Amino acid sequence: VQSVKSFETGTIRFGMFGIARLYAGAGLIADVLTRYPGVRVELVGQNSAEVMEELRRGRLEAAMLAVSTVESEGMDVTPVAREELVYLSAEPARLETPVTAHRLSLATLVMSETTFRATDSTRATLRRMLHETGRNPGTRIEVEDIETAVELVGLGLADTVIPLGAAQQLVPRLAPKAGWVSLRPRQFDTFAIVHRKGAVLSPAARLMIELATTRMQEIAEATASRHPATPSAT
Repeated sequence: VQSVKSFETGTIRFGMFGIARLYAGAGLIADVLTRYPGVRVELVGQNSAEVMEELRRGRLEAAMLAVSTVESEGMDVTPVAREELVYLSAEPARLETPVTAHRLSLATLVMSETTFRATDSTRATLRRMLHETGRNPGTRIEVEDIETAVELVGLGLADTVIPLGAAQQLVPRLAPKAGWVSLRPRQFDTFAIVHRKGAVLSPAARLMIELATTRMQEIAEATASRHPATPSAT
């Protein structure tokens, strides 16, 4: 019992948003193992909507998720950071000015997270943005992973909307001739700690919340410090 309480052994399980691998995945695990080298770590989740369902079913205690709203029935949602969404294209003329809701409604898009398209936080944010146009964002291409979407943008087959941090990491490697620009008005995904209302969290869950919050806030601050203009490579 003492070894579990002090995190000397045992498994620590925590939910994360779908593209955590581009942000805090490996770093968060390293943070845990640096403090407690004897534990086993599980980071769970391919999409925030999927992880939210695991929380509702009691299969996870807590998670760091990308959310489009800070309200969710039966859940405590505590925002800890936010990430700007940017419009990505290989056509320089489309990046000269911020992209309005009307322009977005006319764009040829490739979007990732197709399995979770109805509940994905980025898509939910874009649907709200386009409400004034009376349209939903249409797609020419649907894919599962964000890397494929960025590669298709690089080939000039479509444009996309992704978080700024993901653009900064993926564009130089997968679509070096592409660039990005802000939306107008600017749109954001919110990263939040989520758990069931009234839950008494275990020491392991509290540890993961502390480490995940610290790491995500550091990453968000570093990302925001770079101006979200089209990269010089374009």
